[in-house]
Amino acid sequence: MGHARILTASAGAGKTYQLAYKYVSDVIERPWFYRHILAVTFTNKATEEMKSRILGEINALACGEQAPYLKDLLRDFPQFDARDIRDRAAEARSLILHDYSRFTVLTIDKFFQRIIRAFLKELNLDLNYNIEIETDTVLDRSVDQLIESISSDEELRRWLIGFARERIDENAKWDVRDSISRIGSELFSEADLGQNEAISKEALEQQMSKATARNHAIEQQMIATARRAQELMASRGLITSDFKGGSRSFANYFNTAATGFVEPTSAARTAAVDASVWATKTAPRRSDIEDLIPELQPLLAELCAIYDKNVRRYNATRLFRETYRSYALLTDLYAKVAASCEEEGMILLSQTKNILSEFIEKNDAPFIYEKVGNRYEHFMIDEFQDTSHKEWRNFLPLLQNS
Repeated sequence: MGHARILTASAGAGKTYQLAYKYVSDVIERPWFYRHILAVTFTNKATEEMKSRILGEINALACGEQAPYLKDLLRDFPQFDARDIRDRAAEARSLILHDYSRFTVLTIDKFFQRIIRAFLKELNLDLNYNIEIETDTVLDRSVDQLIESISSDEELRRWLIGFARERIDENAKWDVRDSISRIGSELFSEADLGQNEAISKEALEQQMSKATARNHAIEQQMIATARRAQELMASRGLITSDFKGGSRSFANYFNTAATGFVEPTSAARTAAVDASVWATKTAPRRSDIEDLIPELQPLLAELCAIYDKNVRRYNATRLFRETYRSYALLTDLYAKVAASCEEEGMILLSQTKNILSEFIEKNDAPFIYEKVGNRYEHFMIDEFQDTSHKEWRNFLPLLQNS
């Protein structure tokens, strides 16, 4: 590949000015060269802004108006005077207006659509397919169809009833539709569920049951350890305020840990390794406290260890429990979305990159891009940091084989 130039700038720092200037300078140098420049953006608004800036600057130069780029162009092309630049701008303007389809400034999704339309037969797509931009509309319709299916699908009905019961037990909103719609947006993300083998509801339920049981066992281990500490304190008639820190002493952690899986306080972590913070020199119960340190301190250290060892898996299980039933429904939802698209002869705009990515993986990249790769020599990618991994993988063969 040739050289790459990266412009890193915050909003309002002149990035759009520089991008448009690069395009304008290329066509001033060679007025016909617009046919070999591909400029992509990520939104229609950005596309229109870039088109307007480029054409506006070329037109201003051609008309002899005050043009901000003129000074920079004279600097970069010392072989041209102001009249040469204006003449070349007029020539470029005329060529672009009479060959506008070759003026390629567009969104990245629309560029992928152009490639897809060149391979409709190979992709087994309807010649008259439509692009659906509003994925929310398709998703809402598909969720409604999924909910309606519970009358004829016993497994689905059982799963949704289980979902509602779990939400009620947790005093959470039990409306299954909202939850499915929320997680359904994953269908249109970088990871295309339709291309992967999904885990069955039964297997998912078994895994969730094991994970929940494991969390319960961890909770019981922590509760039992904390209660042993409470019993030892009670055997000496000690309460948490007898320890250093009074009502805010580290010993309060024994009480909170006795209720379940609770993160140790910083004071509790310190007391687990430092016996000097257990009692003040003037504490009325100092002797009783010091007698219990050999027994209580190991229990406190054990509580900290139990938490640290299990916190990541414990929290992951809790988080996944909130969505695993909805996640399992994604396969059913994907089927509804796919059926709706096929019935109406459409492709979701967000899925064009996935369709193209799968096609590229199964075919020779130069073959796919030969219709466009021989045309373009310069590539401009606006807001490159927003390029997804899959979009970049789709673009890379074009750059390598241009």
